[in-house]
Formats: sequence, structure tokens, C-alpha cells
Amino acid sequence: MDQGALLEVEARLGPEDSRSHRSFPFELPPGARELELELAFEPAMLEDEALAARIAFEAGRRFGIGPEEASRRAREGLRNLLTLSLDGPGPSFRGCAHRQGPRVLAILSAAAASPGFLPGPLTAGAWRATVSVHCVASPRCSFRLRARAR
Repeated sequence: MDQGALLEVEARLGPEDSRSHRSFPFELPPGARELELELAFEPAMLEDEALAARIAFEAGRRFGIGPEEASRRAREGLRNLLTLSLDGPGPSFRGCAHRQGPRVLAILSAAAASPGFLPGPLTAGAWRATVSVHCVASPRCSFRLRARAR
């Protein structure tokens, strides 16, 4: 890990990991003025159009979505969706990022924070970053999670 790095995780997921959570503890040292978290995953979406259509039609039958709507969703593409949340010592919820894109960058300090996160004291001690795996539509999806202190 590079200087200031508190956490570096890489993992591979499959469709069977959908609807799960992966928590990663890390220690924030005393004197940190800023905490930066980055979650990146790839691919962003299922690129196999035939498989996307089959999944969309199966989901349509299961959840009562008509064939025209299922077809539209398949044409738009089925996205992988991973989100990031953060808890500080206490536990103390510090926020979450439910973005549609394959990269989330969150920065927190005492005075400011990225959208979805709460500014406040960066208390030294045990923190936890959680990756919520809402949906893996592609056969495989890799993610990287990093936490840094400044």
C-alpha cells in the first residue's frame, strides 16, 4: 500500500453475489484531516445482448413486467450495481453513495463531505467501508476499494 493508504481491496464477483454486502474494516490514525474512499468496478454493464435479453425477459415474467418493457430494458443494457457506505467509530453512520456509474470517489473532512456523506470529526479508530452488491448482471465483475488518509 502507498503512504496514507488505510485499505486496498480487490475482488471478483459473479451473479451469485447479487444482493449481498462486503464489509471491510480499517483503522483511521489520529490526526487525519481528510478521508478519501474510492470504489471502482468493471465492467459497468452486461455486454452480451442475447444474454441481456434472456435475463430481462426472465425478470419480466418473475416481476410482472410486460414483454415490451423487458425488451426496452434489454436494449438499454443491464448494469452492474455496486454501492459504497461508510461507518465510523461508535458505530457512526457517515454516509453512502448510490451512484449509477462504475466509479465513486468520496472525500470527508470535518468541514465538508462529498454528496451522500456527512462532514464531521474524523475520529481515530475502527471504521468500516461496505460494498453493497445490488446486482451483478455480467458473468464476472471486478471491484477495487481504497481508503486513504491525509
